[in-house]
Amino acid sequence: MSIAGADERARAEVLRACSEVVANAGLHSEIRGLFGLEGFSPADHTEVFALELLPDACVYLNPGAQLGGEPAERVSGFLVAAGLEPIREATSLANQLVMIADLIDQLLKASAGSQEAAALEKVLAVLLFEHVLPWAPAYATATTRLEPRLSAWAGALVGTLAELAAWLELQNWEMTPSVLGGRSKAAEDASDFAAMAASPFLCGTFLTKRILFERAYDAGLAPRIGSRKFIIASLLEQSPAAAAVVLREEAEFQAERWTELAFAFGVPLASWADSAAAFSASLA
Repeated sequence: MSIAGADERARAEVLRACSEVVANAGLHSEIRGLFGLEGFSPADHTEVFALELLPDACVYLNPGAQLGGEPAERVSGFLVAAGLEPIREATSLANQLVMIADLIDQLLKASAGSQEAAALEKVLAVLLFEHVLPWAPAYATATTRLEPRLSAWAGALVGTLAELAAWLELQNWEMTPSVLGGRSKAAEDASDFAAMAASPFLCGTFLTKRILFERAYDAGLAPRIGSRKFIIASLLEQSPAAAAVVLREEAEFQAERWTELAFAFGVPLASWADSAAAFSASLA
């Protein structure tokens, strides 16, 4: 399935295929072949999507990196206001991609230029800008840092979302998505540094356990097994200076990636770049 030059119907099918990768550890052979995941085992799937990078917006849009809370309430409120049928786990990536695909299908069935088409296009634009783009492109890109075999899947997902953003001209929207508002102040007010560094929302950086261990070993540190917060705290106990270098270098690396994505997605990804850059600067 080609992404470049695909029409809206094909984009909807790409998003459904991307959703399958997230939702199912036992992938169908066609999906495996589409994204080059023949050797991607159920254990690999569990490590990425269940243990390291949970595919749920709440984890990346909550200061405490926890499920539920304000991001979930915002999505539920949006679905009701838009007249859409509420669904369970509306913050999961798999379900959000299916929601986008379903809206595209409805839009294609509506008469061109009709009020129905205009209303559906507005709902699709708001869903993307307020609830999907604030986290999904960064999330998908972060998975490739952890698991390079997901590069084709992430490329298809990010590329398709970028095409939809361009089609709806979302990169020109200058407002900040509501869920990202107050991000910098929340980071400044954080009193627990290890907890702040373990929160993608607050530091703009996806620090998986594997990345922390690899960076720590390269710096001559001996990380202890535990939660991300515990690992970061253990590195700081051993050597605050060396731990700061570990965190700063990873933040700088990810800030560059978010800056590149901001050309296609505008403010939502610029927010990630700004947050990661500010976190890096605080460690200098």
